[in-house]
Amino acid sequence: MKLLYFSQAYTSHDHRFLEAFADAGIETHYLRLTGEVLERRPFPAGVHPISWIGDTLPYCYEEDQRQRLDALRVVLEELLPDVVLAGPIQSCTRLMSDSGFQPFVAMSWGSDLLVDAALGAPGEEEARRILAQADAGFGDCQQVADAFGRLTDLAKNRIVIFPWGIDTEKFSPDAGRAPYRNWPGWDQAEVVISLRSWEPIYAINVLVDAFTEVHRTHPSARLLLAGDGSQKDTIIDLIEKNGLSDVVAAPGRIPNLDLPAWLASADLYVSSALSDGSSISLLEAMGCGLPVVATRDYGNLEWVEQAVNGWLVSSGSPLLLAKAIMGALVSQPDQLAIMGKRNRTKVKQHAGWSANVGGLVSLLSEVL
Repeated sequence: MKLLYFSQAYTSHDHRFLEAFADAGIETHYLRLTGEVLERRPFPAGVHPISWIGDTLPYCYEEDQRQRLDALRVVLEELLPDVVLAGPIQSCTRLMSDSGFQPFVAMSWGSDLLVDAALGAPGEEEARRILAQADAGFGDCQQVADAFGRLTDLAKNRIVIFPWGIDTEKFSPDAGRAPYRNWPGWDQAEVVISLRSWEPIYAINVLVDAFTEVHRTHPSARLLLAGDGSQKDTIIDLIEKNGLSDVVAAPGRIPNLDLPAWLASADLYVSSALSDGSSISLLEAMGCGLPVVATRDYGNLEWVEQAVNGWLVSSGSPLLLAKAIMGALVSQPDQLAIMGKRNRTKVKQHAGWSANVGGLVSLLSEVL
C-alpha cells in the first residue's frame, strides 16, 4: 500500500501516526498543509516527506485556493498514492475533496466536526459537501462517529473510532522528577498543570482567571501552563494583570520526551477547553496517575466520571472551574491517590496506542 498522509502541521500526533504506518510496512508519504513544526523529533524512519508550496505559503484557503489545489493535484499525479488519509476536515480534507481524488479517508481532529460543523453551525452544509466525497471516516471519540453518521451516508463499518492513545509505558507515575520541583517555592507546592495550546478553543484565559480565585484561598498552589500559541501575548498580559507572575509558570511547549516527568511530578491536571474529542494530553495525564479536572464536553465524558476519577465542569466559567480545582486541592490525599490509580487503569485498558492503531490500518486496507 502506498499511503499519502496529509495533515495541517507536523505535531506529536502526526509523528505517532506516521511511525505506526511505517512500522506496519506501509509505504508512507507525508504532506503538510503549512510549514508549521510543533514536534521537535525528526520524521520517523521510513517516512517520505513531500516538499510543496505549503511548506512556505501561509494558509488562507479562500485567498489561495486555486494555487494550493493545483499544487495538490500535481502531487497526486506524480505520487499516485493508493489511498489518502487527510484531516482536519475544513482544511486538508476539503482540499482532497475538491481535488477529485479517490479513495481517501477523512480524518477528524475533533473540533472540526464537533464545533465547526455542529448541528446548526454555519459550517454544517460545507462539511456535508466535503465529506460526500470521502470513502471512510476516522476520529477519536463516539461524538465524532455520531457527527460522521449525521453528515454522511457512510456505512458504520466505514467509520473507525478510537482514542489516539498513548504509550502507557512511557506515560506512567514512575516517569521521574521534573526540574520545576527544584524551583524556589515549587518543591512542596500543589502543582496544577495544563498542556493545552494557547488558542481560543482551549480557553487558557478562563483557566488563568480561575486560578486567580484558587490562589486567594490556596496560596501554596502553583499553575504550570506548558504550551504556547496565537494568544501568547494576551495570556502573559493576563497573568501579570492578575498578579500571578510569581505563582504561574509558562515554560512554553515541553519536548515530548520530557512530558511524562512533567506530568508525573504534578498534583492535578486541568483542561479548560471549550471542545474536546479524546484529548491526548488528558490521556497522558491519566496515564501518569493524575486526578483531572476537565470540561463537561464531548470526548471528556467518555473518560472522566464526576467524583470518581476527576471533576467535570461547564466550559467558559472561571468561577465554576475555580470551584472544581479548589475541591480537588482540599480532597484527602488518599482520595486523590485512588482517583489517580483509576485513571492509570482506565488508560491502560482502553487507550493503549499499539492496541488501537491496527483498526485504522485495517480501514485503509479495506478502503483500498
